[in-house]
Amino acid sequence: MSEETAAGATEQPSARKRMGKIAWDTVAQSFEGMRWMTEKTVGMLRLFATTALFLIVIFVVWNAIQSAKTVVVKPFSVPKRMVDTHGDAGRIVANILKQELVEAEKGIARVMNQDSNDSIASEISPFITGGNQRTYVQGAANIKLPETGISIDDVVEFLASIFGRENITGSVYEDQGKLYLQVELKGRIFLFARDLADRADKSLNLDLLADMLRESRDKILSVASEEYNLYFYCTEETEDIEYKNGDYQKWFDYCTKLRSRDISPEKVRQLQTELGQLDPEDTNGNAVLSSHILTLLKGKVQQKAELLCLNGETPKGDAGCQPETKTALLEVPVPAFMAPSREAPAPAAETSAEASAETQPAEAAEDTIVIDPTPAPAPAPVAPPALPVPVKQLEEKCRDALETDNSSVLQSVIQQSAATTSVSPQDTRLSNQLEADATTLLRNKLFDKAAARFEESIKVNCRNVYAWANLGYLYTRPDNPGRDLEQAQQALLIATRLNSTKGWIWNSLCEAEVYANTGNMEETLKSNSCQQARALEPVNVVLYDKLIYIAIADEYMRRNKYQEAADAYQKSMQTDKKRDCRMQGVLTQLAALETQHNISGAQQAACAIIKDAYTPPDAPPSECTAELDAFAAGC
Repeated sequence: MSEETAAGATEQPSARKRMGKIAWDTVAQSFEGMRWMTEKTVGMLRLFATTALFLIVIFVVWNAIQSAKTVVVKPFSVPKRMVDTHGDAGRIVANILKQELVEAEKGIARVMNQDSNDSIASEISPFITGGNQRTYVQGAANIKLPETGISIDDVVEFLASIFGRENITGSVYEDQGKLYLQVELKGRIFLFARDLADRADKSLNLDLLADMLRESRDKILSVASEEYNLYFYCTEETEDIEYKNGDYQKWFDYCTKLRSRDISPEKVRQLQTELGQLDPEDTNGNAVLSSHILTLLKGKVQQKAELLCLNGETPKGDAGCQPETKTALLEVPVPAFMAPSREAPAPAAETSAEASAETQPAEAAEDTIVIDPTPAPAPAPVAPPALPVPVKQLEEKCRDALETDNSSVLQSVIQQSAATTSVSPQDTRLSNQLEADATTLLRNKLFDKAAARFEESIKVNCRNVYAWANLGYLYTRPDNPGRDLEQAQQALLIATRLNSTKGWIWNSLCEAEVYANTGNMEETLKSNSCQQARALEPVNVVLYDKLIYIAIADEYMRRNKYQEAADAYQKSMQTDKKRDCRMQGVLTQLAALETQHNISGAQQAACAIIKDAYTPPDAPPSECTAELDAFAAGC
């Protein structure tokens, strides 16, 4: 009994032990399963996180690629007063600009599609993104990459810039009773201003801002896209070529030729021939745009032909076109000096002043006309030209516009863009076009027609400094039958009041004052206008002295003061002895003074000048090289 009891007692702990082991194994297996599930779950989470991160990267890169050749309007910086009035004032300004750009794009697309059934908006249009989109991903600005502090939005910005996206940024500020708008794109800064007058301090002035933004849109689009730059440049709504050596270089070149104020009848006929042979399909760019530009160019060259009387027509409202007749050779060549094209840059100190577009007079040789031995047919009767409006009358009409202060350089820049005057951008462009046509007529010696166009330009925009300056120069020209030195000085004085920073305007006034001096003309060189021209543009002092002494010498010739003329011709060549057509004209006159007027030593002085003459390195040969070589050989 005792043995059985002992055996049972031994078996009971053993059974409990096995049951405990089984329980323990079960728990262990449960934990193992839970660990396996945990590992799988963590793996799945890692996979999900990796996939999500990969998708975000793909999304960021895709957005950056989509940003290629696009322009994004960023919220503008605005004064605190405007922010206090409306917290989103900067984004409101950006959205107004976006809307103006989109409207401008649509307008260009409509014009283009009138000439073609193909839509080109998507081909030439940079995609304008609104200022209300701060980020590509909601909250991306707050998501930082680990241990870098760089947000996803920063990454998008960086990648987008690599793929060619550009940002339009800007600021609004107030100063001295004016509201200013500054817009920047691709390093170009455009500045506009409007008078605040008595506006309320808490007003956002959205009407003024919208007006300035509307004015800025053509300039912005021209910088944003080569296609838009071509369109606005050829329609003369912008002055600058932003894209050099691009797909449309050929078309830019033709538009530049047609915009030139130096265009002559021969150049017009050559352009007519070349444009007639062009194929718009033969281009690296958009064929529809090229076709539209070609049509535009053909229309403009036809207008130039009519302007220069190449069609034998008399434009209504202008002085009539005289039939082309050839007259006797003028004894004294007339130096031409007039306003530059607006697109011409100011002369740089390291460049030759005479090569500068802003102070580039026409060659004297171009002002001589060779005798035709064949008698010209009698001219057909034409209507008498309209009498020019006196400068004083124009000044009275423009009195209010001319009284605006223009003392500072910044104010001068703003007023040249008509941003601070009541002249609309459309009237400004019209005035500029009329002035450009008038300058072309002046260079081709159609004086009455030129005077009429200058007057039209001034009536449209009384503050067109180029029109006033060139009208004054027109009345200064010795070969102008309507020469009037009093009116010349009046017009040039008005031009200096409008813009006192241009040396060539002061030098033109100096020349008019020299011509008006009936005594010793060289004494006039001490006048304020002559000194101002040289003080404003020291780099052009040599050129101004050369031109003014040639003008003095020519005037002495007309007054039969031959010794004084010889002395002035020699002074004109004392410093600048460059071999050019002006030198050729001086040498010819000096030789004539000795052979025809018995001025001893004039021929010898001419030979001394040509002996010391030089040709600037890397400069193109002068058109008068053959005549200069022949003169040197005869010394």
